[in-house]
Amino acid sequence: MSDLSRSVGISVYPGQGCGSSDLGRAVEYVAAASRLGYRKVFTSLHITEQDPSEGAGFIGEITSACRGLGLDVVADVSPRAFEAMGATPTDLGPLAALGLSGIRLDFGYGIDEISAMTRGASALAIVLNASTVDEKWLSSFAARGADLSRVQACHNYYPRPETGLSMDFVVAKAGLLRRYGIPVWAFLPSGCGRRGPLHEGLPTVEQHRWSLISASASAYLATGAADVLLFGDPFASTEELGVLSRLWLGGSIPLRVRLAPGVTEEERAIVFGGRHRNRTDAAELAVRSSTSRGYAGKGPAIGPRMCAARPAFTVTIDNHLYLRYSGELQITAADLPPDTRVNVVGRVVEEDWDLLRMLGPDAEFHFVDADHWASADGAPADECDERAARAVGGTKGGS
Repeated sequence: MSDLSRSVGISVYPGQGCGSSDLGRAVEYVAAASRLGYRKVFTSLHITEQDPSEGAGFIGEITSACRGLGLDVVADVSPRAFEAMGATPTDLGPLAALGLSGIRLDFGYGIDEISAMTRGASALAIVLNASTVDEKWLSSFAARGADLSRVQACHNYYPRPETGLSMDFVVAKAGLLRRYGIPVWAFLPSGCGRRGPLHEGLPTVEQHRWSLISASASAYLATGAADVLLFGDPFASTEELGVLSRLWLGGSIPLRVRLAPGVTEEERAIVFGGRHRNRTDAAELAVRSSTSRGYAGKGPAIGPRMCAARPAFTVTIDNHLYLRYSGELQITAADLPPDTRVNVVGRVVEEDWDLLRMLGPDAEFHFVDADHWASADGAPADECDERAARAVGGTKGGS
């Protein structure tokens, strides 16, 4: 569990946090997620309303099902949960015996205790609270001989509206944790099966509470702010599971573009012909596709056409007058004047401008024709209520 590759996950809880302890439904949900490429499961041994020992049987059954499907299970724990299970910082055996792959330490442990956990005999991954660690703490943690190869970090989720984190905060934490080689987990809310008692979603980032899943996941892809994305709420719909899996594991951000009149077949082939990647040395005034210029060596020459003004978020292709740059696709990040060497081929739709602003070096993206676009999130599942339908449809506060 120490690699930095992307993976997706779900959450299930003893009692599901809303008065239902339908173990059979939880096992079916885990199996359905597994078929869609999910490899992580998050759960909790310290739900406030519940004795941790009551949840141990549920978790044991879940971990048993997950082992057969190749899924890792991480449980939130607290000193109260340790005591109920008979575990100590130097003896994590009772927690390992539940079949867990890791434990997430929410609060109540000193730095020396956590360092000792990373060096213990159990093979459990030790998952820090990514939302609260800082440089001083991590430096001291490493200096105490912590085995960082066994360490990961998982952000909080925030049930109460208006209390979630900002995307900028999450990006900064990811940069800090990556310097120590620590993978980062974060939560997205589901529009279906939202956990009680508030039923307002379990996001890490507040802006994602009512956003389209595709937009929220794309923000993490654009910024590189997480390695693992999980649904915080139990029982996301099949449509939601599929959207997150395809987008996150596919690794390419969809940007909706409205084409300009008269676009040629050669230009259309560059725009829609495959994935683009922002250059590692990302430019200040434009997103430059590092994959598009290969077209110049194997496709017809791009002739000058519609060499117009280029307001921010305009999609352009350099024509043959730009010599070796011919065929390069760019998206302007500022208002730029006309250039006879640059053809205007379209513009990214306004709804995706914030996402485009986040696009970091090496981020992959692809274009979707806005005039023929249908929401990649799909229709809400039958079990979604009207509030959940808004969340999937993105009609309230979407990003």
